[in-house]
Amino acid sequence: MSRSAFALRFKELLGETPLEYLTNWRMYKATGLLQQDDRKLFEVARSVGYDSDAAFSKAFKRVLGVAPKENIDELPRTRVEVEAAMSFVSCLSLALIGNASGQFWAEGDLDPRRFR
Repeated sequence: MSRSAFALRFKELLGETPLEYLTNWRMYKATGLLQQDDRKLFEVARSVGYDSDAAFSKAFKRVLGVAPKENIDELPRTRVEVEAAMSFVSCLSLALIGNASGQFWAEGDLDPRRFR
């Protein structure tokens, strides 16, 4: 499967580009990590794929509307939702691999609500 075909199919299934999805997933994973009191901002940034805590902070604020350490308990995602999103990503990876081999899944099979 070509990169452009992958991106098109991904957007058809999820309504956002692979990069948008990855960025959102990273931020929601970071939300769970930031709720752990012993984690430093730089550690969280590295854990979700950022080399710079400044770049991570800028992306975090753009996606979630607040700075990483600002009112972290009031963010819209709970740990359960973060874990559900991570489970969904795992299943999505399998679905996209299946699609590449010609085994297309039904649209409802990838409904994120199934993973909560």
